[in-house]
Amino acid sequence: MRRGIYTLRGHGYFLSPALIVGANDEGQTLASQLMSWKTSGFLIAGFIDKKLSAGEPVIGHLRCLGHLDDLDAMIKRYDVEEIILASSAFSSRDGLLDIFQAVRCRQRN
Repeated sequence: MRRGIYTLRGHGYFLSPALIVGANDEGQTLASQLMSWKTSGFLIAGFIDKKLSAGEPVIGHLRCLGHLDDLDAMIKRYDVEEIILASSAFSSRDGLLDIFQAVRCRQRN
């Protein structure tokens, strides 16, 4: 059954839309690895980053979709099910906690 799901994922089925928070080297490496791993189950919509402007190309066909303030709107717009954090993109633990709290509050509603 697992092999059947992997085959279907390779053809675009059973994929979870995802955003990567942080378009730095770590975020780009994560995106490259997940895009080349066809059975990962992720469909990367793009990046959220505090330094880049919305629409700015990051890697391959992926672009920056906005800043952290835009995270909730991008989750809704792209029907995001997964958020991947490039932890080196955050200068403090507080930034990570803010994201976890925002996503957790959204799940309750």
